[in-house]
Amino acid sequence: MLKSVIEFVCKLINGHRCLWIFVLIALNFNEIKRIFASFNFGFCQNNSALVHDASKETPQSSTEKTITSTEIKTTTTSSKIIRKFCSDIDIEHQGKLNISFGNLPLTFEEIAKRENPDETALFQPNTCTPPKNSRVAIIIPFRDETKALIRTRHLQYLLENMIPVLKRQQLHFRFYIVNQIAGSPFNRAKLLNVGYVEAIKDDPTMDCFIFHDVDLVLEDDRCLYSCDGYPSHYSVAIDKFRYRIPYKKIFGGIVQLDNEMFKAVNGFSNEFWGWGGEDDDMFRRVVKGENFTIHRKQPQFARYKMIEHKRDSGNRKNLERRPMINRWNFNPLIEKRFWQMDGLNSLKYSLISKEVNNCFVNVTVDLHFDMRMGPEELLLNELPENILNGKKV
Repeated sequence: MLKSVIEFVCKLINGHRCLWIFVLIALNFNEIKRIFASFNFGFCQNNSALVHDASKETPQSSTEKTITSTEIKTTTTSSKIIRKFCSDIDIEHQGKLNISFGNLPLTFEEIAKRENPDETALFQPNTCTPPKNSRVAIIIPFRDETKALIRTRHLQYLLENMIPVLKRQQLHFRFYIVNQIAGSPFNRAKLLNVGYVEAIKDDPTMDCFIFHDVDLVLEDDRCLYSCDGYPSHYSVAIDKFRYRIPYKKIFGGIVQLDNEMFKAVNGFSNEFWGWGGEDDDMFRRVVKGENFTIHRKQPQFARYKMIEHKRDSGNRKNLERRPMINRWNFNPLIEKRFWQMDGLNSLKYSLISKEVNNCFVNVTVDLHFDMRMGPEELLLNELPENILNGKKV
């Protein structure tokens, strides 16, 4: 090719000058070669540098080519795979659910076989890592003193329906069933405190706590069971109440607080023995005690079906609930002393047993009803007589 170029140039000029041109080209061949290569004519290129050899390249998937914070990451120096964080696009909603209690529920063994938790009753997604506030402990206060094991059946209905929902929401979660031994009035709030403490013992990274009655089953999986930066009330629309909130300051049934919030309000009160009052006390701890704003879930999604039942014989109405609630109406100093000295920092119980039961952690405790304190003991008679007697609401 180079010879043809020289002959063409010689024809254009006088013959006696051709020799000199040839000599100049020969002396500057490498420089001329570089100049021609820069014009990509193709005859002077270093082919070994330009040919794309796919056999020498490590195959890459589409997710490896564009690395972002939400994608699976790999490196050329390590075979370790870092799983992406779960996001909304990973959630597979079904929307409204067909909840029915007409048939017998699955047994705990059947639920575990179907849902496949790990050996510690932990459920977690296989394809992504839950972000902060999606490591959830669902704590259920429990006691079944019925001959027909009615409450046990309620628990089976709840787990059968809720575990698939929470798995679709890509959560890292574990159920804690906290049993109170027989022989004393039921203390829902203290059992919830116990569940929190035992969950933290098992996994200090748990950062979201949902306190859940056993007889409420979600009807729409678009109600997300993760913490969102606010104390949240979930059970805002229950079929028993025609899917309307019963009263403005309700904070019971199913509520959620993250770890820091629950510690800030000192947990629940330990002194509500029997039915009623503990959820209203918690509302005041959250709103008046710590000035948090309660977030109520959207009623079109946070819809629940209540399993019909009679009140348990061991869960009599708490006759002291009104004076204990009324202490919040006295003055700020008294209010603060009440909730700061009654809660997580005063919690006492005896752990009878703790074991993994198929798809939940089963905790059985003695709450020591004989060591309880009444409202007048908590503040050494600092409250006026009319408030102690419940005359002020």
